[in-house]
Amino acid sequence: MVNSLKSFTRKFYIGNINGITLLFLCIFFIYGIFVNSNNQNAYTLQHAGIEAIVERGTLYVDGSSTPQLKEVGDVFSHNGHLYAAKQPGQFFIGAIVYFFLQLVGITYKDNYLLASSIVTWLTSGLMTSLIVLMLFKLSFLFTVDSRYSVLISVFYGLGTIVFPYSGVAHHDIYATFLIFTSFYFLVLNHHVDSQKILYTVLAGVAGGLSLFVSILPLFILLAEILYLLSYRRWRLTGLFLLVCGFSVSPLLLYNYYAFGNPILQANIAGNFNDTYPVFSLENIVDKLRFYFYSPSTCIFVYSPVIIFSIPGILLLPRQYTREKIFLLLQFFFLSAYLVNMTTVGHCQYGPRYSLPALPFLCLGLCGYWKGSTSVFNSKFKQWYLYKIIAICGFISITICMVGAFQGTMYCSLNIWAFKSHLGKIISGDFPVFPLFKVAFPLFLVTLFIGILKYRGIMRERLNTGFSRMRVRISNINYYQWLKNNAYMLLIIFLAIFLRVINLSWVPNGFYCDEASIGYNAYSILQTGRDEHGEILPLYFKAFGEYKNPVYIYTAIPFIKIFGLNEFAVRFTSAMFGVLTVYFTYLVAKQLFNKTVGLTAALLLTISPWHLQFSRIAFEAISLPCFFTIGLYFLLKGLNKGRYLFYSAILFALTFYTYAPAKVFVPLFLAGFFALNFRGLLQFKREFVLSLLIGLLILAPLLILTFKGEGQSRFNIISIFTEHSLEMTRDGILNDKYWAPSFFKSLVNNKIFLISYSFIRNYLLHVSPDFLFFKGDLNSRHNIGAIGQLYRFECILLVIGLIFIFVKRRKEYLILAWWFFMFPVSSSLTYESIPHAVRTICGLPVFQIIAAVSIDSSYRYFKQINKSRFQYREHITYIIISISIAFLVLVVFNIRYYFARYYKVYSSVFYGSFDYGMREIIQTAENLRGIDYYSFFGMGNPYIFVLFYTGYNPAEWQNADRFDKYSFDGFSHSNNKKKALIVRAGAFPQYKTIQTIFFPDGRAGYEIKEVAERQVDVLDIADIRPEFIGGLRGSYYNGKNFNNSVLSRTDKVINFDWGRGSPVNGVNGDNFSVRWEGLVKVDSSGEYKFYTVSDDGVRLIIDEYTVIDNWKPHRETEDCAAIYMDRGWHRITVEYNDIGFDAIIKLLWSKPSMNRTVVPSDHLSFYDKQD
Repeated sequence: MVNSLKSFTRKFYIGNINGITLLFLCIFFIYGIFVNSNNQNAYTLQHAGIEAIVERGTLYVDGSSTPQLKEVGDVFSHNGHLYAAKQPGQFFIGAIVYFFLQLVGITYKDNYLLASSIVTWLTSGLMTSLIVLMLFKLSFLFTVDSRYSVLISVFYGLGTIVFPYSGVAHHDIYATFLIFTSFYFLVLNHHVDSQKILYTVLAGVAGGLSLFVSILPLFILLAEILYLLSYRRWRLTGLFLLVCGFSVSPLLLYNYYAFGNPILQANIAGNFNDTYPVFSLENIVDKLRFYFYSPSTCIFVYSPVIIFSIPGILLLPRQYTREKIFLLLQFFFLSAYLVNMTTVGHCQYGPRYSLPALPFLCLGLCGYWKGSTSVFNSKFKQWYLYKIIAICGFISITICMVGAFQGTMYCSLNIWAFKSHLGKIISGDFPVFPLFKVAFPLFLVTLFIGILKYRGIMRERLNTGFSRMRVRISNINYYQWLKNNAYMLLIIFLAIFLRVINLSWVPNGFYCDEASIGYNAYSILQTGRDEHGEILPLYFKAFGEYKNPVYIYTAIPFIKIFGLNEFAVRFTSAMFGVLTVYFTYLVAKQLFNKTVGLTAALLLTISPWHLQFSRIAFEAISLPCFFTIGLYFLLKGLNKGRYLFYSAILFALTFYTYAPAKVFVPLFLAGFFALNFRGLLQFKREFVLSLLIGLLILAPLLILTFKGEGQSRFNIISIFTEHSLEMTRDGILNDKYWAPSFFKSLVNNKIFLISYSFIRNYLLHVSPDFLFFKGDLNSRHNIGAIGQLYRFECILLVIGLIFIFVKRRKEYLILAWWFFMFPVSSSLTYESIPHAVRTICGLPVFQIIAAVSIDSSYRYFKQINKSRFQYREHITYIIISISIAFLVLVVFNIRYYFARYYKVYSSVFYGSFDYGMREIIQTAENLRGIDYYSFFGMGNPYIFVLFYTGYNPAEWQNADRFDKYSFDGFSHSNNKKKALIVRAGAFPQYKTIQTIFFPDGRAGYEIKEVAERQVDVLDIADIRPEFIGGLRGSYYNGKNFNNSVLSRTDKVINFDWGRGSPVNGVNGDNFSVRWEGLVKVDSSGEYKFYTVSDDGVRLIIDEYTVIDNWKPHRETEDCAAIYMDRGWHRITVEYNDIGFDAIIKLLWSKPSMNRTVVPSDHLSFYDKQD
């Protein structure tokens, strides 16, 4: 095989092929692969001008017989014809290629896509490939290293927006080629062969012709002239200016021929005033933002590698000082012009007006490989800087490749074009690539030739890498490794088992937030957009607030593997939980020792708090995972600086996990840095660079936070809101918070109220009730009858904290700081305090402190056992007895928790997880004969319909409604057969066709068939005014209407008789009342009726009992929903009181009306007998 390759190489002279040629061909064929229909159909003006010159011999673009070229943009009327509002050089360049295409029978009219693609490839693609070639030559001149020169050239050719624009027959690409060619020959003239006048002539020709193509090179040309003048070679400078001026003459001739004036530019002739400079501060600030710091349009978000260019220019060797000054001046001159223009180019993929400056900026990257060593030492370069530049370069290639794939015509400049194009790729929206079948095989052949040519170098590098890998693998003692890690592996397997077993139905049900996370991940997977059509959002809008992105994006691969179901969505949470267990072991081991690490990991594995959130799809579980991993690398970074980069990335990502991280993580890091600043200062460069990387990752989040999306929820629930302050003020005045009396004099002081609320919330979060006895009262966050932690952990935490404050070493103080900071985020909110989710950042510090307690106690008791004093044996017995009692408590706590969690929790607290929604939708999907379903009074059922039906995300994003389901009621006017989905007992007037039962056997939800009802409804006008004004009330002694006392008209039913009699002659206790009459409904729809009663109550409407709570009870509110047609409906309210307070109220509401007492003008005491 080896001999065959050698023979093949000799036979075809592969060894003689220049590496630069291979680089040129690879780039050129890649450009050909990506030429696509989107670009060709969007940029028709260029091809219209080319066709006009070649086929009709005219300079105006109207009169084409090609359908795609009949109507083009950026044109203006002059002397009865349409002219392009652009420099004409681009048309003449393209005409050269099209002339030969026409000779072989390829024309725009016959095959527009093919002809335009070839013209584009052989102009823009060829020119850009030549720029890459020249850039390699200049980079090699500056670095004297072909490897780095290739890398810089590739970063330009594929990692800047020149890549997507190489697929367009674009004047800015032509101009970039010509002006860079001009500079290339000038550099050769001064550094390679100063005697060659030809170089100066070629530089002048290219520079002059660049103005024939675009006005932008003018500003780079000015910098070139200054560059020439710096050498004081006056004859060459004069020759350059003369040739350059002569080369501009085609532009002058065109202007004269077309517009009658040689200096009248096309954009001026066409009065395209948006291309004129506008010298205003507001415009300059706006353009600076567009080009340099807008998150959706600036050059750095399309080519992150360019960030290093300008600093790199400054690092170029001293012998290239003139070139350094030129590279800075050309960028400054062009930028000065661009920020004073009115227009920015409108539709584009990245700021295309910056195209001419990009190859010059990429030369700045040479400074890092052949630059000053006073700033960065060689070790820092090798380990960090080179890798960071390389990573940014490959990120740039990815971003620009997406643009090349989808095309450059993108007009929503307020959204990053990369996101939009990536969303199209994910959803399968691809253009046509007409040259793919030619360019791709040629690229593979070129690649194969390159591999053959450099196979020796590649083999040597691969062998070296494989040799190192083999040595590392051979040095591993697998038996010893298993022996050393056996306990940790068992803990990991236990963590996986506890978090995955019965994951789909424990907890029982699937909460709406979980369904929202799952469906949005599925939507991103299918279309690249969330349910609302946002392209790859950083925040996901859900139920009036925004969710963080980490959990949703992490769930995508699991949904791809397992499908859209509960297990896939919750499995993501389980994996976060298992990772947290493992890195808790590593953190504790790094801080203390292996025993502490294993103990902490085991405690976290069985922790009620952590296990609860490892089995439900809440975004909060990702916070302790990322935080713990980040802390591990931060601790490692105290000894090896390179780990600080990984730590910075992970801590920055925690801000994208869950909102409390925005407060907790900065506070924790501030304390950590204060404790370890000396250790961090030994790696100054790594520390500073890691901070910059972290800030770079956080930049999008900070922007969205300032916009309001990142803090929408906090703005509602924070202790700084007026609502929160009012609640705190009322609590103090009403003495609900056990506040000292003098606090009441401070209730109007805002600072006092905020401070008081924060301190109270903080103390509630560290209270034994929350941590060890009752926990969070929300049954989604806690299984009930147990704290967030085991009760035995209370003893361990107290002992651990004592050891921490006694020893006061750094590792102990880190834990103490962590422990005291965990409640801060949640303490800044007022809703549902104490709150287990917002304080989840306290995991796993409790378990590590408990593990420190066990380890330290064991070591302390061992010292006692070894000591020799007279009470040693007695103390030993006491210790053993206490240990046995403690173990019994541990076993009891753990056994109680797991028995309750896996058996009781799912059968009792299913309602907290919206149990029944899956069964409802599955039943509705399978029921025959029903055309339309309407949910009523069910929260957010739409997300369950999306999730359980796997609704096509693309259809939902466009329609935002269902054909089969509604959630706001429905019209009775169409002919569809309809059904209501309601809670059991609601809408009794309709026939129940299916009942969904809860796990305890109770009826939970009902599907009711909506049919025409025979209800005696009186028309609004049928009741005369004298019969309107209340209901007829009949009062009885005795709870079952035993002895009639009197009858009267009550205007409204809104009575609180306390313990007295409702009327003379009626008992104070043990009486009953029946109100009868009519209730007026102004418009047909769903109505809710409410009764507030103490004791029994019944509500009957149109002969249907809608509320029946006849048993004795304290003040209770009951509610029922019913559909009512417009008109007067018969109503009966029955009430009884057996003792103590007597209260009865009748209220109602509808979607367009708030709840209120049913007014007297909607009640009638009319009776047919009247």
